[in-house]
Amino acid sequence: MIDIIAPAFKTYPILVPSLICQTSDRWRLQICHDGQDDYFKYCMSGFQDKRIVATETEQVTGFWGHKIRDVLIDNLVDEGQYIICSNHDNYFMPTMIQQVELQTEDIILFDCIHNYYDYSVLAAIINHSNVDCSQVAVKCSIVKEVGWKWVHNSSDYNWVQACWLQAKTYKFLNKNLIVHN
Repeated sequence: MIDIIAPAFKTYPILVPSLICQTSDRWRLQICHDGQDDYFKYCMSGFQDKRIVATETEQVTGFWGHKIRDVLIDNLVDEGQYIICSNHDNYFMPTMIQQVELQTEDIILFDCIHNYYDYSVLAAIINHSNVDCSQVAVKCSIVKEVGWKWVHNSSDYNWVQACWLQAKTYKFLNKNLIVHN
């Protein structure tokens, strides 16, 4: 089972349809809107899937959803195989879950197509400007240990680096498995 956690903020959650269209049904999603939002409630009401848990915070927390990620990590009860920290506006390729669940390493990194780079390939490299948290699947035990402590713009890099330091094994999948919007 692959757990996906995602903060959301005032746009359509394209992550959800991309998960529903996966070739593997072994995923769960926790998605939390940053603050109260009727449009989010309306959109999420259309997805009748028990694997999806949609919530909202009482107040806007800001910080690009990083504080929400920490709460969602803490809320994971039944640990799956891997956790992917994503965003509501990312799109997973249809075989992404299947590709990740075939792996056994502590951390799986994969390439993505990234809108910040004119929709060109962002290769999975662990440095400050070349990694997005959405292109990394991490064993649940490592994610629970590391949590998400960072709230600044480079939080994705800091989180991936902290997980990397806890990992014993890793694998790079040279495949574009996500479109980051």
